[in-house]
Order: sequence, then C-alpha cells, then structure tokens
Amino acid sequence: MELTLSESSTPAIATVLVSDLRPYAEISQSVYHTRSAIGPPALFQLMATVSEWAALAFATGFVAKLGQMSAEKLVAEVKTHFSSDGKATPLAVALKKVKDTAGTNSNVMIGIQYPDDFWGTTLSIKGQSLEEIEIEVSVFLASVEVIYEGLKVEIDAGKAPLGRIKIFVEEQGCSIRVHWMDQSFQNHEIIIR
Repeated sequence: MELTLSESSTPAIATVLVSDLRPYAEISQSVYHTRSAIGPPALFQLMATVSEWAALAFATGFVAKLGQMSAEKLVAEVKTHFSSDGKATPLAVALKKVKDTAGTNSNVMIGIQYPDDFWGTTLSIKGQSLEEIEIEVSVFLASVEVIYEGLKVEIDAGKAPLGRIKIFVEEQGCSIRVHWMDQSFQNHEIIIR
C-alpha cells in the first residue's frame, strides 16, 4: 500500500494512519508537491492493489464475509454490527482520525492502483461520522474485485482513462458508480450492485 500526501498535509496525521494500519498492512509514504495562491487542500491518498485490499479485508475480519451479500444486505449488516458494539474496521477508524484532524479543507481518498499507481481508481471519503465512513469503506472493500474486473474489460476495449477514475458510493451504500473520461474525452460509467 502507498500513502501519498500533499505538501500541505500534516505529517503527524500520516504517522497516525500508518501506525493504526501497521498490524494489517505495510504502507510506504510519499509526498506530492502542490502549489496554489489560495493554499491547496490537504490530500491523503491510500492506494493499494486489489490483492492488498483483499488481504486487508480478510485481516480485519468483519469485512471479509460481506463480499457475497447484496448491497442492501451489506449496508444493513454494517449498520447492525456497528450499532450493536460501536466498533468499526481499523481502516474506517484510521480514516475518521485523518478527517477529524485534517479538517474540512482536506481530501481523504482510498483507491486501487489501476490502471496506474498514482491516479488509479479512487473513492473520496465523504462521510463525517464513523458509521458513514464504515459504510463507505465496507462497500469499497467488498466491491474492489468487481470494480477492477469491470474496469479491466472497459480499458482493454480501448476506453483508457485520461486521468483519475472516480468511485462514488451512492444510495447510502446500496450502489457504486465508477466514472471516468477516456482519452477521446468521452465519459464512461459502470454501475455496480
């Protein structure tokens, strides 16, 4: 896994994220230099291969069994599990700490290192509460392989992205929309679940 930070990011936040996830995954770190007259937002981008995300899902236990569920059942299971013991996956807890510390002018993303290692395919974490972040993380982890397989088919068919591919968790976690613009400036989407 690779953690990329913008120059305006607080290194201490990155240290917390790396140490929280160290028992589950090895994370390398790099700094992305940005310049802006008004000050760029802090960027925290955690990227991994499909197999690294799968390993993290299994290492953290709870998410591993969710991959076979329908989207509605997945969200219901996450909410039931969360409300019964208030525990979330280590990834959701770490991302919540980053969001709380970094503030509103930050962009916290997780993603797949496909079709490239930097831009890749990313989900911007929009949730504010731990439960909302847990739903986004659980839906992402349960869908990583399906997202990758769908994108591979599209890219192999000549629809390579011009830049970043974006993942959107919609309908309170019940569907995922994957969106990108190809190198001919055509928009493409894949709807999952």
